[in-house]
Amino acid sequence: MKKILIVFAFLLVFSLSYFVISQTTGEFQVGNEAPSISNFEVQESTGSWDSTTFDTHDDTTSLRWTINDANPDSLTTTICIGTGADPYTNTQCNVVNYQFTPDSPGTTQTYTYGTDPTGTLQGTSDTINFVASNCIADPCTKTYYVDIIVDDSQDETVSINSFELTDSLPQFTNVYASDSALIIPDNSCVDYLPQNCLINPTQGDYTSINTQLRITDADEDCSDLTHTAKIILCMVDAGGAELCDETNNADYVYDLSFSQIIGSECDFLVSIPVSDTRGIEFFKAPGNYKMFITATSQAGAPTTPWLNYEWEYNSAPGFDYGSSVFLGDRMVDGGDDIQLGNWNPGLSISTISNHGNVILNLNWEATDASTDASTCDGHTATCWDLSTASDLVVDDDNTQGETTETELNEVIIPETPTSAIFEPAGGLQICDVMTCDSAIGETLDTYFHIKPPLGLSTGTYQTDITITI
Repeated sequence: MKKILIVFAFLLVFSLSYFVISQTTGEFQVGNEAPSISNFEVQESTGSWDSTTFDTHDDTTSLRWTINDANPDSLTTTICIGTGADPYTNTQCNVVNYQFTPDSPGTTQTYTYGTDPTGTLQGTSDTINFVASNCIADPCTKTYYVDIIVDDSQDETVSINSFELTDSLPQFTNVYASDSALIIPDNSCVDYLPQNCLINPTQGDYTSINTQLRITDADEDCSDLTHTAKIILCMVDAGGAELCDETNNADYVYDLSFSQIIGSECDFLVSIPVSDTRGIEFFKAPGNYKMFITATSQAGAPTTPWLNYEWEYNSAPGFDYGSSVFLGDRMVDGGDDIQLGNWNPGLSISTISNHGNVILNLNWEATDASTDASTCDGHTATCWDLSTASDLVVDDDNTQGETTETELNEVIIPETPTSAIFEPAGGLQICDVMTCDSAIGETLDTYFHIKPPLGLSTGTYQTDITITI
């Protein structure tokens, strides 16, 4: 048995010694693989990324995707956004046509509209936002087509995508207006018809304006960065046919600032102080006038203008006149001082101006002139009884007793409570400029001629001259 095993081993070795091992070179060729695009996403206004439902109501939306290539090529990406399908194929990249700098495979690229360049646009340029014609329904929707083109210098791949810009239109809830601090809801132009948004003129000045607009936005995303609101007050009759909007009779335009958001309700307001030239001139005619209101939301969607409400500018009779006037011919005015029993022409001028928005009829009366503010029945040493000697005259020039009057006829001012009219023909007219210097009868110069009776003691005499309108 042992002998047999030895022989077998010998024979095996002997047999193997006659084989030769042969070698060869194997090879294969790697061709260029076209690049690819994956993970296209659209960012919502909340900051989250959506890879399934491609919509947003942010007009500065961001888009992102990942570029891939099996080969380690440098990849050049172009993003083409258009308002028609297949914008790249149809050379209609009319919103964005931007080429990125070359990137490596596996890179996630992001494009943000409004921040990144739009590139060289093709066709009729457009933007990512809404105009009025886009909003024939609520919410507004507009489709944008996005082609992403990746090129590795040998092959080009086009990824066809799209997204919708969508936005809920702001709905008007209420508007408030007042010349003083707003009292809600008392100053509503909606809740109380005829409306209670009454603006009272500030005499002789620009009137203050305080307005607040309340809207409802189903997207609940109002902010000073995303929404705008505007109120336009037109000086056209509320019942007339004249237009009131941003281009017609837009007399007072107020851009409102975002104030607060409570749920879906948003407030916008503006406050214009007295004397601010953006306010309403005091002389504007009283009446009910048209109001135009508009608002835009995050994607620029405009509301349907609000045309059904109006505002009222109140009537405000008033005038400007000095609190004290000098009677007769004081020496300081070039006269010879007061002479008792003689006419003393008024040399000191005092001008009355209409500082309201209605024509004024001026009725004049005066109290007895005395040194101690007393009245008297008959002259005394310290009191001039005007009912006994009505020799206090108001005139519009400094000449007393003219044979031929060149201006208004002088008028005797009677003792209170009797009054006399002294005014330009037709009354003291309404100013048409803030300075009231158009010479249309809106101002009246006054001089006071006096003939105080004999027997008055030396001293300073005063009379209260009252002008009733």
